[in-house]
Amino acid sequence: MINFIENLIKWNNDNLGNVNNSNGYYKLLFILSNFVYFIPVLYYGIINQYTIVLAIMGLVSIIFHSHQCCNNASRANTCSLMWIDVFVSCLLGIYIWINKFSSLTIYWYITFSIALVFYVCGTNKLHPHLYMLYHGLWHILTGILFLGLEKHGLNEFFQIFLMMRLF
Repeated sequence: MINFIENLIKWNNDNLGNVNNSNGYYKLLFILSNFVYFIPVLYYGIINQYTIVLAIMGLVSIIFHSHQCCNNASRANTCSLMWIDVFVSCLLGIYIWINKFSSLTIYWYITFSIALVFYVCGTNKLHPHLYMLYHGLWHILTGILFLGLEKHGLNEFFQIFLMMRLF
């Protein structure tokens, strides 16, 4: 188990995307991918612990990725912020998952698996723009999964989303 944790830490440290010299437009889109975590607060208002938890996840992620996107950002500071983001997001994500476990369907787990593939594929070994694309898709998919659990569930969210697209 300790070996697994050491390997996981090493993998995350080695694969943290370096986007210092990327185009500012791509950086902005990457940071904006975190705003999906604020949709429940905007749509439902701050009504319970889940919308607040999602907003905290989004805020921590925005702080980390904003620092990551700064030119000449210290790699050590970026790594530290990454671990704060990973710790807070995992802890709060598990909290939501445990409390909403009974309402999860196979489709939720399939979508989460796809999101996890984007997370794993978004590494420093890729071009920085691909890292930002894959990791941004991780934000969007996990944000949709969590916001879909709030209040009325994923089905209503997709119905609202489709109706908005029709107009």
